[in-house]
Amino acid sequence: MMDRIRGKYAAFPLLALAEAYIIFFVGMLLATKPCFWGFLLAVLFVDILFGYWKTAVFVLAIFLPISGLAGLIALPGAGGVKALQLAGRFLCLAIAAIPTAVMEPVGLVRVMNRMGFPRYLTLGMLVTIRFVPYMAEEMMQIRTAMKSRGIRTGWYNPKFLYRALIIPVIIRIINISDLLTVSIETRGFVMKDVKATVYQVPSWSFKDTLYAVLLVLVVVVFSGMGVWHGTG
Repeated sequence: MMDRIRGKYAAFPLLALAEAYIIFFVGMLLATKPCFWGFLLAVLFVDILFGYWKTAVFVLAIFLPISGLAGLIALPGAGGVKALQLAGRFLCLAIAAIPTAVMEPVGLVRVMNRMGFPRYLTLGMLVTIRFVPYMAEEMMQIRTAMKSRGIRTGWYNPKFLYRALIIPVIIRIINISDLLTVSIETRGFVMKDVKATVYQVPSWSFKDTLYAVLLVLVVVVFSGMGVWHGTG
Protein backbone atom coordinates (compact mmCIF):
# COMPACT_ATOMS: atom_id res chain seq x y z
CA MET A 1 0.00 0.00 0.00
CA MET A 2 2.68 2.50 1.00
CA ASP A 3 4.63 1.85 -2.21
CA ARG A 4 1.62 2.88 -4.30
CA ILE A 5 1.18 6.24 -2.59
CA ARG A 6 4.88 7.05 -2.20
CA GLY A 7 6.23 9.69 -4.60
CA LYS A 8 9.71 10.13 -6.05
CA TYR A 9 10.79 12.46 -3.25
CA ALA A 10 11.14 11.26 0.33
CA ALA A 11 12.16 13.86 2.90
CA PHE A 12 15.06 13.20 5.25
CA PRO A 13 13.52 11.11 8.08
CA LEU A 14 14.26 13.54 10.91
CA LEU A 15 13.05 16.43 8.74
CA ALA A 16 9.76 14.65 8.08
CA LEU A 17 9.35 13.92 11.78
CA ALA A 18 10.18 17.49 12.80
CA GLU A 19 7.84 18.85 10.11
CA ALA A 20 4.95 16.78 11.47
CA TYR A 21 5.39 18.06 15.03
CA ILE A 22 5.97 21.71 14.07
CA ILE A 23 3.11 21.94 11.57
CA PHE A 24 0.70 20.30 14.00
CA PHE A 25 1.81 22.52 16.90
CA VAL A 26 1.60 25.74 14.88
CA GLY A 27 -1.71 24.63 13.38
CA MET A 28 -3.21 24.13 16.84
CA LEU A 29 -2.09 27.63 17.82
CA LEU A 30 -3.63 29.12 14.67
CA ALA A 31 -6.85 27.08 14.80
CA THR A 32 -8.91 30.03 16.05
CA LYS A 33 -7.31 32.59 13.71
CA PRO A 34 -8.68 33.69 10.33
CA CYS A 35 -5.42 32.65 8.63
CA PHE A 36 -5.71 29.03 9.78
CA TRP A 37 -7.18 27.64 6.56
CA GLY A 38 -4.65 29.55 4.50
CA PHE A 39 -1.90 27.96 6.58
CA LEU A 40 -3.24 24.46 5.89
CA LEU A 41 -3.53 25.17 2.16
CA ALA A 42 0.01 26.58 2.04
CA VAL A 43 1.50 23.52 3.75
CA LEU A 44 -0.52 21.23 1.49
CA PHE A 45 0.69 23.15 -1.57
CA VAL A 46 4.34 22.72 -0.48
CA ASP A 47 3.81 18.98 0.01
CA ILE A 48 2.19 18.61 -3.41
CA LEU A 49 4.93 20.73 -4.98
CA PHE A 50 7.51 18.23 -3.72
CA GLY A 51 5.66 15.18 -5.03
CA TYR A 52 3.49 14.17 -2.08
CA TRP A 53 0.24 14.47 -4.00
CA LYS A 54 -0.54 10.73 -3.94
CA THR A 55 0.10 10.62 -0.22
CA ALA A 56 -2.02 13.74 0.27
CA VAL A 57 -4.95 12.22 -1.61
CA PHE A 58 -4.69 9.01 0.42
CA VAL A 59 -4.44 10.75 3.80
CA LEU A 60 -7.17 13.30 3.08
CA ALA A 61 -9.49 10.57 1.80
CA ILE A 62 -9.28 9.04 5.27
CA PHE A 63 -9.37 12.21 7.38
CA LEU A 64 -11.90 14.33 5.47
CA PRO A 65 -14.85 12.12 6.49
CA ILE A 66 -13.51 11.94 10.06
CA SER A 67 -13.12 15.71 10.33
CA GLY A 68 -16.54 16.26 8.79
CA LEU A 69 -18.14 13.82 11.21
CA ALA A 70 -16.40 15.47 14.18
CA GLY A 71 -17.64 18.87 13.05
CA LEU A 72 -21.20 17.63 12.63
CA ILE A 73 -21.18 16.05 16.10
CA ALA A 74 -19.92 19.29 17.66
CA LEU A 75 -22.28 21.51 15.65
CA PRO A 76 -25.40 21.37 17.86
CA GLY A 77 -23.61 22.22 21.10
CA ALA A 78 -20.69 24.35 19.97
CA GLY A 79 -22.08 26.27 17.02
CA GLY A 80 -20.85 26.60 13.46
CA VAL A 81 -17.56 28.40 14.11
CA LYS A 82 -16.37 26.03 16.85
CA ALA A 83 -17.45 22.99 14.82
CA LEU A 84 -15.49 24.25 11.82
CA GLN A 85 -12.43 24.82 14.01
CA LEU A 86 -12.68 21.28 15.37
CA ALA A 87 -12.87 19.86 11.85
CA GLY A 88 -9.87 21.98 10.91
CA ARG A 89 -7.82 20.53 13.76
CA PHE A 90 -8.37 17.03 12.40
CA LEU A 91 -7.33 18.20 8.93
CA CYS A 92 -4.25 19.85 10.44
CA LEU A 93 -3.26 16.50 11.95
CA ALA A 94 -3.71 14.81 8.56
CA ILE A 95 -1.72 17.40 6.60
CA ALA A 96 1.08 17.41 9.18
CA ALA A 97 1.37 13.63 8.89
CA ILE A 98 1.69 13.50 5.08
CA PRO A 99 5.53 13.22 4.90
CA THR A 100 5.69 10.73 7.79
CA ALA A 101 2.94 8.54 6.30
CA VAL A 102 5.36 7.21 3.67
CA MET A 103 8.56 7.58 5.67
CA GLU A 104 10.74 4.48 5.79
CA PRO A 105 10.97 3.46 9.48
CA VAL A 106 14.30 1.71 8.85
CA GLY A 107 15.74 4.92 7.43
CA LEU A 108 14.71 6.84 10.54
CA VAL A 109 16.29 4.24 12.82
CA ARG A 110 19.52 4.21 10.79
CA VAL A 111 19.80 7.98 11.04
CA MET A 112 19.17 7.86 14.78
CA ASN A 113 21.77 5.11 15.22
CA ARG A 114 24.30 7.15 13.26
CA MET A 115 23.57 10.15 15.51
CA GLY A 116 24.16 8.09 18.66
CA PHE A 117 20.63 7.65 20.00
CA PRO A 118 20.26 4.84 22.59
CA ARG A 119 19.59 1.39 21.16
CA TYR A 120 16.51 0.76 23.29
CA LEU A 121 14.93 3.95 21.94
CA THR A 122 15.56 3.18 18.27
CA LEU A 123 14.45 -0.46 18.65
CA GLY A 124 11.23 0.51 20.42
CA MET A 125 10.46 3.12 17.77
CA LEU A 126 11.10 0.68 14.92
CA VAL A 127 8.91 -2.05 16.42
CA THR A 128 6.12 0.43 17.18
CA ILE A 129 6.11 1.97 13.71
CA ARG A 130 6.29 -1.35 11.87
CA PHE A 131 3.89 -3.28 14.12
CA VAL A 132 0.80 -1.15 13.50
CA PRO A 133 0.82 -1.43 9.66
CA TYR A 134 1.51 -5.16 9.92
CA MET A 135 -1.47 -5.64 12.22
CA ALA A 136 -3.75 -3.54 10.01
CA GLU A 137 -2.77 -5.65 7.00
CA GLU A 138 -3.29 -8.89 8.93
CA MET A 139 -6.74 -7.80 10.08
CA MET A 140 -7.75 -6.96 6.51
CA GLN A 141 -6.52 -10.36 5.27
CA ILE A 142 -8.37 -12.22 8.03
CA ARG A 143 -11.54 -10.25 7.40
CA THR A 144 -11.32 -10.94 3.65
CA ALA A 145 -10.76 -14.66 4.31
CA MET A 146 -13.79 -14.80 6.60
CA LYS A 147 -15.96 -13.01 4.03
CA SER A 148 -14.88 -15.49 1.34
CA ARG A 149 -16.15 -18.29 3.60
CA GLY A 150 -19.51 -16.59 4.00
CA ILE A 151 -18.93 -15.47 7.59
CA ARG A 152 -20.26 -12.03 8.47
CA THR A 153 -17.86 -10.20 10.76
CA GLY A 154 -19.85 -7.04 11.38
CA TRP A 155 -20.72 -5.54 14.75
CA TYR A 156 -24.26 -6.91 14.33
CA ASN A 157 -22.91 -10.48 14.45
CA PRO A 158 -20.75 -10.53 17.63
CA LYS A 159 -20.61 -14.34 17.88
CA PHE A 160 -18.87 -14.79 14.55
CA LEU A 161 -16.89 -11.57 15.09
CA TYR A 162 -15.33 -13.09 18.22
CA ARG A 163 -14.63 -16.56 16.81
CA ALA A 164 -13.67 -15.63 13.25
CA LEU A 165 -11.84 -12.32 13.69
CA ILE A 166 -10.73 -11.53 17.23
CA ILE A 167 -9.19 -14.95 18.01
CA PRO A 168 -7.21 -15.16 14.71
CA VAL A 169 -5.96 -11.59 15.25
CA ILE A 170 -4.73 -12.46 18.76
CA ILE A 171 -2.95 -15.54 17.41
CA ARG A 172 -1.32 -13.46 14.67
CA ILE A 173 -0.17 -10.90 17.26
CA ILE A 174 1.60 -13.66 19.17
CA ASN A 175 3.16 -15.07 15.99
CA ILE A 176 4.37 -11.64 14.83
CA SER A 177 5.85 -10.94 18.28
CA ASP A 178 7.76 -14.24 18.16
CA LEU A 179 8.92 -13.48 14.62
CA LEU A 180 10.23 -10.06 15.67
CA THR A 181 12.07 -11.62 18.61
CA VAL A 182 13.72 -14.28 16.45
CA SER A 183 14.64 -11.69 13.82
CA ILE A 184 16.35 -9.49 16.43
CA GLU A 185 18.25 -12.42 17.95
CA THR A 186 19.49 -13.79 14.61
CA ARG A 187 20.85 -10.37 13.70
CA GLY A 188 22.91 -10.25 16.87
CA PHE A 189 21.12 -7.23 18.29
CA VAL A 190 22.27 -6.12 21.74
CA MET A 191 20.88 -3.37 23.97
CA LYS A 192 24.32 -2.07 24.87
CA ASP A 193 25.54 0.95 22.93
CA VAL A 194 28.44 -0.86 21.27
CA LYS A 195 30.18 0.43 18.18
CA ALA A 196 28.50 -0.79 15.01
CA THR A 197 28.57 0.03 11.31
CA VAL A 198 25.35 1.49 9.91
CA TYR A 199 24.84 0.91 6.18
CA GLN A 200 22.63 2.79 3.70
CA VAL A 201 21.97 5.79 5.90
CA PRO A 202 19.68 8.38 4.24
CA SER A 203 21.57 11.55 3.43
CA TRP A 204 20.49 15.17 3.47
CA SER A 205 19.94 16.51 -0.03
CA PHE A 206 19.54 19.95 -1.60
CA LYS A 207 15.86 19.18 -2.10
CA ASP A 208 15.54 18.67 1.66
CA THR A 209 16.98 22.14 2.15
CA LEU A 210 14.44 23.68 -0.24
CA TYR A 211 11.62 21.77 1.42
CA ALA A 212 12.71 22.91 4.89
CA VAL A 213 13.16 26.55 3.78
CA LEU A 214 9.69 26.71 2.22
CA LEU A 215 8.05 25.18 5.28
CA VAL A 216 9.90 27.59 7.58
CA LEU A 217 8.70 30.51 5.44
CA VAL A 218 5.13 29.26 5.62
CA VAL A 219 5.34 28.85 9.41
CA VAL A 220 6.94 32.27 9.94
CA VAL A 221 4.54 34.14 7.63
CA PHE A 222 1.36 32.62 9.02
CA SER A 223 2.57 32.78 12.62
CA GLY A 224 3.14 36.50 12.07
CA MET A 225 -0.33 36.82 10.59
CA GLY A 226 -1.76 34.99 13.60
CA VAL A 227 0.01 37.35 16.00
CA TRP A 228 -1.18 40.34 13.98
CA HIS A 229 -4.79 39.13 14.06
CA GLY A 230 -4.45 38.52 17.79
CA THR A 231 -3.28 42.06 18.50
CA GLY A 232 -5.48 43.76 15.96
